[in-house]
Amino acid sequence: MTVVFDENKLPVFTNEHVPMALYRVIAELLNNTLKHAQANHIQLIVDVTAETMKIDYADDGIGIQQKEGRTSNGIGMQNIESRLGIINADWQIVAPQNGGYGVIISVPLK
Repeated sequence: MTVVFDENKLPVFTNEHVPMALYRVIAELLNNTLKHAQANHIQLIVDVTAETMKIDYADDGIGIQQKEGRTSNGIGMQNIESRLGIINADWQIVAPQNGGYGVIISVPLK
């Protein structure tokens, strides 16, 4: 697993529930990859600006059978979508260039 995060750019959340929601979303993404994806590598990139925190999650596994967008399959994905909705995050499921599964999450900081 590769994690890219500039520790000099720490996010300041206005809602105290955002950090735990993001922790649980990332934990669920990791769990789904480890359980189902048969992936060899996971990449997590976190970029923080004054107004948003962007999380780019991707694995090189077998992917999932769904179209790109915001369509849920199982309970785990429904939990992810629910948590992201509660914190007003935008997200999009994407297919990484090398195959696998990816999701881009954008969390407002203001």
